Amino acid sequence: MVENPIKCPVAPLEFIMLADWFFHEHGIRDRVELIYATPLPGAFTKPIASKYLGDILEEKGIQVVPEFLVEHVDPDARRLVHYDETELEYDLLVTVPLNKGDEIVARSGLGDELNYVPVDIHTFLSKEHPNIFALGDTAALPTSKSGSGAHFAWTVSPRTSYATLTAWICWSPTTGTPTASSSPASAKVC
Repeated sequence: MVENPIKCPVAPLEFIMLADWFFHEHGIRDRVELIYATPLPGAFTKPIASKYLGDILEEKGIQVVPEFLVEHVDPDARRLVHYDETELEYDLLVTVPLNKGDEIVARSGLGDELNYVPVDIHTFLSKEHPNIFALGDTAALPTSKSGSGAHFAWTVSPRTSYATLTAWICWSPTTGTPTASSSPASAKVC
């Protein structure tokens, strides 16, 4: 994993476990070295996941290299280079791209450098435009950028209600222009 945020935090782990399974199925796992390099302190950073899954990669013979901050990739030498100049060699490098918000957020002028709307973590209201509400893949929050993030975020934010909002904004996917509505019921879904 090269950098955060990524679309789904579990995806790199799923991939390396599928690779492990693939090589076992083809009878060559004993000839393949799998390395999981991550900028995080470990493969499983949440306490419950670490407790129950912390040693699963080790049991599978997958090396975990924590806190590996990629400065650059040298494709000619087939090396992944850390900022401290340590290197990992590879034959096949699989990375997960940095996730950015939608380009429409950039064009709207509401987003930050990664095209996310900076919001209050308790209300999900825009810090600069208090009548704009953003969550899920649109909000600049230290959370997963998965689609389910929006579903769970609404349930944990009781301070924000439909009554709080004075305008609902939706961008037309065909024209790229915003439309506004005074209520969620009449706002278009995009």
